[in-house]
Amino acid sequence: MVYSGAGKILKMIFKMRVRSGAVTLRGWLKSIVLFGSEIFLVISAVLICFAFFLLGLKQIFPEGDPTRFWFRENREILRTSLPKGEKGIEMDLSGVPEGASDGLILAARVTFVQNEVKSKSSQEIVWMNASRGLQLYDRDAVQTLARSRAVITFDAKNYLDMDENSLVIIKKLEQSRILKEKRSFMVVIDGSLRGRIDGSGEENVKLEVATPTAEIAVNAKEGADRQADFQIHVNPDQTSTVTVYKGVAKVKAQGIMVEVKENQTTHIGLMSPPKTPQSILEPVTLISPEEGSLFYYRDFPPELIFAWSTQEEGVLYHLQIGKEFSFRERVLDETISKPSFLHGNLKAGTYFWRVSPLDADRVEGQWSEAREIKVVQNRLPPSLKVVFPEADQVINQEAIWVKGESDQQARVYVNGKKIVKDSTGRFKEKVQLKKGVNLILVESVDQAGNVSFQKRVISRKF
Repeated sequence: MVYSGAGKILKMIFKMRVRSGAVTLRGWLKSIVLFGSEIFLVISAVLICFAFFLLGLKQIFPEGDPTRFWFRENREILRTSLPKGEKGIEMDLSGVPEGASDGLILAARVTFVQNEVKSKSSQEIVWMNASRGLQLYDRDAVQTLARSRAVITFDAKNYLDMDENSLVIIKKLEQSRILKEKRSFMVVIDGSLRGRIDGSGEENVKLEVATPTAEIAVNAKEGADRQADFQIHVNPDQTSTVTVYKGVAKVKAQGIMVEVKENQTTHIGLMSPPKTPQSILEPVTLISPEEGSLFYYRDFPPELIFAWSTQEEGVLYHLQIGKEFSFRERVLDETISKPSFLHGNLKAGTYFWRVSPLDADRVEGQWSEAREIKVVQNRLPPSLKVVFPEADQVINQEAIWVKGESDQQARVYVNGKKIVKDSTGRFKEKVQLKKGVNLILVESVDQAGNVSFQKRVISRKF
């Protein structure tokens, strides 16, 4: 509005000067000064408005301790009001490393990050990129975005594997003086969570979980080896599935409690008690590649076929290929409908692979054994030594012996015929000669396709 009024006044002055013939240098300078004043007023108004906007943001989103106190005072809101489509986890697991920074208790560390993962301190409002080794304190948060993963480690035996689109808020440790056990608490609003807790020490580890439809208590002490391995999944319709691979979980909903034992699963509807626990699918049997298999290539990675036994009709298969036995760093994580998979882009390195079945309700069964394979790139030709008759020698016989030595794993051909080597890599082959000129070609081909060869021209009398 200020700009429009000033513009009109400037325009009128200019027209008046033109009509009166008084358009002089002095008049132009005054016009420029008026225009500059107008711009200054507009910019000042914008800056003042922006300052008031920042002041309002600071009042709505306080920094420092007030944010941490807000989390403490609004715990029930955190449990029930996270945006739909996000996963919320609030936890307090045992055995965390001890330490302090500015009066805060060190609760855990981020030990693995894949793709885009965010973190936020309890004293800040800004989300930052999370990196491996990040220290987490009381009320700190970690969030994974689409196609991202993170692993939060509380100690060597207790960890949480975060799937994509997950949100975790770390809580300060508490220990029961009466029960002598480390206690924990977690809220799962949406999505999937898989974790492991260990109670093999003197103190038991107990994990309490709340989903939109149920309350779950996982106990490591009651497991056969005092460990608990579990998966909790909240479906898009807010129903829940609890699966136990090791240990015992007690699931309560609508006043009814069921005990889910090892290799069992239960489903909890929106307004219904937990279903009777059912057994999960048996693990599949891996077929190929075999344990310790080696695959060589020269320029392009080889095509590998991963195959395993078939389950009942309608079962899906979860295939993982990782760079570590823990499968935290994965190069492939796919759900497929057939009991085989072709992979043609595994570069040089060591890999582990395993498969689990998923039933019609997407309940995951036990993992198969994990097998190790190696992919090796090799561009060096194999060694090859051949003993020929002397060059330019004329031979008066029907056949000669060609002797030599090559790498044990290489294939040797004499004039295109594959021959057998002994255990040391030596070979000996009788070659028939025709009358006249004879070309003898010896080739050695290794597993990557590299080739070494030697040749000799031998003449036989007519």
